Amino acid sequence: MRVLGHLSKGTFRIAQSACDAVLAHGQVAVFLSKATGEAAAVEYTSGDYQFALRRYAPHLVGVYRDNLSDNSGLFEQLLDDLAHHVAAARKSVQ
Repeated sequence: MRVLGHLSKGTFRIAQSACDAVLAHGQVAVFLSKATGEAAAVEYTSGDYQFALRRYAPHLVGVYRDNLSDNSGLFEQLLDDLAHHVAAARKSVQ
């Protein structure tokens, strides 16, 4: 599991770290805890990948893959998905 950072540092930084993780590992699942604000990525090749998908499903932002040829929209997709996940979390708290 790769720690991406805390939500207090902003979704932009988390999205950049997640994008770097995708490019480094090929495919990752990105999680953002609604309770703690911590974000993490789990590589597809990790032995904990399937376990993390089941265990932390409520915190799953998405699964992202390196297209190898065109990753032009990867960062924007991550940023959008993180913003949507955060908005949904805030709604559930209120």
